[in-house]
Amino acid sequence: MERETSDFEKWLKETLKEVAPSSFSESLATVAHSLYRLFSARVRFAEMLGRRCSFIAGEVSDEPTCTLPDYIQLTENIILIVDAWGKLGNEEKEKLIKFLKEVVKWKRLQQEISDVASVEKILSGDEDSLLRCADFARRAYCGDAVHIRGIIEYSNICSRNCLYCGLRKDNKNLKRYTMTVEEILDTAAQGFDNGIRTFVLQSGENDSEPPEFLASVIKALKKNFDVAVTLSAGVKRAEAYRIWKEAGADRYLLKFETSSPSLFKRLCSGSVLQNRLSALESLRQLEYQIGSGSIIGLPNQTLSDVAQDIVFAKGLDLDMAAFGPFVPSPHTPFAKCHPGDVALSLRVIAVARLLLGDVHIAAASSLDALAPNGRQRALSCGANVIMANLTPESYSNLYGIYPRQNGSSSLKRITEIVSHLGYSIASDRGDSIKQFRRRKNGKVTQRS
Repeated sequence: MERETSDFEKWLKETLKEVAPSSFSESLATVAHSLYRLFSARVRFAEMLGRRCSFIAGEVSDEPTCTLPDYIQLTENIILIVDAWGKLGNEEKEKLIKFLKEVVKWKRLQQEISDVASVEKILSGDEDSLLRCADFARRAYCGDAVHIRGIIEYSNICSRNCLYCGLRKDNKNLKRYTMTVEEILDTAAQGFDNGIRTFVLQSGENDSEPPEFLASVIKALKKNFDVAVTLSAGVKRAEAYRIWKEAGADRYLLKFETSSPSLFKRLCSGSVLQNRLSALESLRQLEYQIGSGSIIGLPNQTLSDVAQDIVFAKGLDLDMAAFGPFVPSPHTPFAKCHPGDVALSLRVIAVARLLLGDVHIAAASSLDALAPNGRQRALSCGANVIMANLTPESYSNLYGIYPRQNGSSSLKRITEIVSHLGYSIASDRGDSIKQFRRRKNGKVTQRS
């Protein structure tokens, strides 16, 4: 008689979470021990080396011989040796084997990622296998609940002159605006009533805007709604970050755009990469949850540059990450350049999930600017966060970082995307997964 399937399904889900932070061999050892403890199933894992087997993990530590009749090929060279199925029924056996094949493929691929050269190799390798492994890893780290963030583009005024950005100060074709505090709060109220629990306040890098303005918005949001507040207002003085943190800000998104100092200098005249890195360090010291990432397919960017960006992001110990393709914007020096490649961008997201692990990864809106189902595909290969644009239409049409598809970021459309994939919509604020695990394990939340 079969055991209750729901009990076994629960075990699969909990075991997937448990092995997420573990190495390849540690993961298999965890599975073997748990199977024996809960279901009296005795299994071993071994690697086929020609005619020999090398023991990896399992309840029996003796060197296995491959003459045992009951073993199962999980991958080309990894086998499962079953000494006793214990209390597992036939249906559970099938589900277990499928589960183990996915775990082995995921952890093996994750094991291969060690440096820029290995990342570049994987970016050029088997796409289907990579995307499937990343989706499995996303389930392990984040589950199947998607976090919808509500973005309010409160100002398009910018003091910078980046060659790729439609908000650049030299773009005289763009009518500039800044929403009032009342307009921002009215917009937030509508989002909150529709289930949004994180607001992202985004603008250009406006040097003339006093930090007190955004502080008043943050205080009002915190007073009126039980929400998290993420800011994305560019490089500022540490004092501004402190004022916003004291006002109640929780997170800050500041993309490094590219980890190549020389490429960054060519793209952002009058600015240097180190300024962004120093700003990220200031935010870290103030205990913000930090998000960053890069643009994929920039003019003169190489695949090695892209691989370096992913490795660089790992070194930043991020809570959130965002990687999206370059989209040419009218009235910029790069208006006629080729856009970034959507397929490559999806592979970057996938590798980022494997390398960064327990971080929130966004399905960038720039994907939908180049492909109708771009963000939907991103949520199927590692991403677990998506932005719904709450900005009133009269303003969103003026927030011209790059051309966007009308309605592609509406809350209705975003909800449809999540529903189509069969995922649930997270009802919580979606704070840092890392910080949650640190608290759960009784560790301090500050990074060393």
